[in-house]
Amino acid sequence: MSKEDVRLLHPAMYLDPIAEQVEQIDAPNLGMTLDPGHLNLAIEVTGEQLLASVEKQAHLVKHLHLNDNFGRNPHPRYPTREQLLYGMADCHLPPGMGSMPIFEILRRLPAFEGYIIFEVKAEYREYLPDSIAGIKKHIASLSD
Repeated sequence: MSKEDVRLLHPAMYLDPIAEQVEQIDAPNLGMTLDPGHLNLAIEVTGEQLLASVEKQAHLVKHLHLNDNFGRNPHPRYPTREQLLYGMADCHLPPGMGSMPIFEILRRLPAFEGYIIFEVKAEYREYLPDSIAGIKKHIASLSD
């Protein structure tokens, strides 16, 4: 076995333990920040289902961090600078430029009234206005 065959798991990779903590504290001003980009990468390791996880914890979500990626974790074989070329790692692309089901994620957050934070790398800023316009249009269609 080589170090490439070993996967590290961290409790924060799973939504359930975080949700349990929030529910146990039971404070009206406490909730979760949902980062679907990180969740999309974690599911390769955890085996959780992205949309099912979002739907299950939707009632606790107070903030939403949006970006996009291809759901492929980095591989030690590729240098960091090449990982994006292969669609690996936490790319922080504007929503809609990767393979995440962004609109399906938003659809599963029907009662969400919090803030949406776009976490996009500087080199993709020129594409952000189109991405934001698409998100706004989709959110408006949800309330119809």
